[in-house]
Amino acid sequence: MKKLALLLACVALLLAPVAARAQGQSIGTTPLLDLVAAAKGKVVVLNFFASFCPPCRMEIPGLMKLRSQFSPDEVEIIGISVDNTLTDMDEFARNYDFNYPVYYGGEELAYAFRVSAIPHNVVYDRRGRMAYNRAGYLAEEELGTLLRDLLKCDS
Repeated sequence: MKKLALLLACVALLLAPVAARAQGQSIGTTPLLDLVAAAKGKVVVLNFFASFCPPCRMEIPGLMKLRSQFSPDEVEIIGISVDNTLTDMDEFARNYDFNYPVYYGGEELAYAFRVSAIPHNVVYDRRGRMAYNRAGYLAEEELGTLLRDLLKCDS
């Protein structure tokens, strides 16, 4: 079991930089949960967003700034588009130079994670336990404080 977790972690680390550059990949519930599990030891932020959502667009620059402030060994940020189509997300992604992986999840992931409003952020601590799960705009400062607190608690 530990070997499998280590293998998944290595694969996720190898694929994350590619995914951050190559937007337009779709992801299902199981692969996303595998990414979260493979990131055990890191704080993980799942940001559910859509191109048509003004508060979502407001959150993205803050997420990119936080991605730059925290070591990839400590914090993993993953964007999940719940746009109507992959094409909608691709068109939107062209306007941003995301420095974290962004996937298309659509309704399947929104339903699986009980996302009823966007933006919606789910944060897991280093042990893989859900520490934050809320809809609504999350300011960069508030998320930064949460991340620092989780890193202190779990170190």
